[in-house]
Amino acid sequence: MKNADLLVTYAEVTKLVEKNGPRINELKKVSDSAGIFWLIAVWLTTGVALLASVFLYHYDLRTFLFAYPLLIFIIAGRQGAFLQLIHEASHKLITRDKKLNDNLGEWLCAAPIGLSMAEYRKDHGRHHNHTNTARDCENDLLKYQETDISKWPLRYLFIKDIFGISAIERVIYILKKKNSPSNEKYKNLRIVVLQVFLIVAAFQLDFLLYILLWIVPLFTANMVLMRVRGVAEHGLPKQISIVPVDGREGAMLTRTLNSPSAQTSWIGKMVERILIGSLSINFHLEHHVVPNVPHYNLKKLYDILNIPKNIEGIENYKNGYFSSLFFKSR
Repeated sequence: MKNADLLVTYAEVTKLVEKNGPRINELKKVSDSAGIFWLIAVWLTTGVALLASVFLYHYDLRTFLFAYPLLIFIIAGRQGAFLQLIHEASHKLITRDKKLNDNLGEWLCAAPIGLSMAEYRKDHGRHHNHTNTARDCENDLLKYQETDISKWPLRYLFIKDIFGISAIERVIYILKKKNSPSNEKYKNLRIVVLQVFLIVAAFQLDFLLYILLWIVPLFTANMVLMRVRGVAEHGLPKQISIVPVDGREGAMLTRTLNSPSAQTSWIGKMVERILIGSLSINFHLEHHVVPNVPHYNLKKLYDILNIPKNIEGIENYKNGYFSSLFFKSR
């Protein structure tokens, strides 16, 4: 069987979408209460992780130092959840009021991790239009430029990630970018205000703890997890040596991770959901098929389309995030 025969096609998925059109249209409806609930949930879980880490630091420094590598990955997982909130806001899926959606996206989703939702939205639109092609946005291309963990190029990138080099390079790139959207004049103010809030509320003005428990995870473990996510979600074409002709075909080469049909254990699914797959982003093929479905309805979209059952033998659904790094073409 050829590699191309193992993949879902645009024509096949289009038939499924058309067949279930009315039900899918119901899933596109944005719920303000659900959007705000998940925004609060991410803030609360992040706060719990930070405050527990701060408590451990003051209560038992030796145990804190021993647990520190685990703590920074847990916190990086929460920072990744903020990125998923930015993603939702960029699709205008947090609230029905677009101005409120954008303000929440900028202030409470992007600023805590030093990003701009408006800039993310611009790049992400390009990602959807040119998925898995050379015209995909640079930030996404960098995440899945290498996909073979058995070879040194990808290992070298992970080394750069864990030592913060990739993040520093990314910051330099952002600072050099020109022609930012006109509404970005308050971007730096938003970021400063939210960082000061974190230093006061979570770290009680302890700047060292702010560096250890927010900046270090953001610049190291977060970059590792984002690369794992990039390879898992969009590295399949390189892993099976297929070059998509356009973004439409590239979107169909996207993986859904840790779905009910995936060959991963429940423990693996739980750990990866905490670290990477927050807010149902693991249903990534479904997201690319119908991008304007809020995250809390993506599992329902998966159930309605039921692509693994309706299109047998495809590779898009068989892996978890970390196992995708070790995927070998048939």
